[in-house]
Amino acid sequence: MKNYLVLLLPLICLFTLPSGITKNNGTFFIGYQLNAKTGVSYKINYTKSYEEVGLTYTTIYKLFNRVKGTHEMTVTAVHDKNAKKIKVTVNDPSSGIFGVNHTEEYTYQEPENGLFGIGGAAKTLGGSKIPNQLSLKFVSNKYENVLVYEVLYSPEDFEWFILQE
Repeated sequence: MKNYLVLLLPLICLFTLPSGITKNNGTFFIGYQLNAKTGVSYKINYTKSYEEVGLTYTTIYKLFNRVKGTHEMTVTAVHDKNAKKIKVTVNDPSSGIFGVNHTEEYTYQEPENGLFGIGGAAKTLGGSKIPNQLSLKFVSNKYENVLVYEVLYSPEDFEWFILQE
């Protein structure tokens, strides 16, 4: 009987891990997918990782279906420190070469410590109820990797990903 309990304990722990517990080399965070047309938002789980090649810094968010646990979307923020440009791409990894849903670019003169980005036309018309088209923040005062707080996912459907931790 003890042998069965020893075998079952890891399985029980595996299936009951809450958000914020490290699993599969990443920590799950909770974000939201918002549809501004309907006002409906859904919770999503995501992981975040960083890469660095020379003076190009990449932050990769993998968004998971909260019910199925499958990887459904990827948000990639690439910061070219020399060009002072940040490019954020939202894509569907299961759609092959047609998987890019939306891309936003932001160019700056001097790096900022707080939130920065693009308000966008929808924000101008919708006011405080609408997220920014693109909202970013540098991870540290080294101004290398960026955090994506809000990104427009589907301009046609007025859908955003809100990735505030």
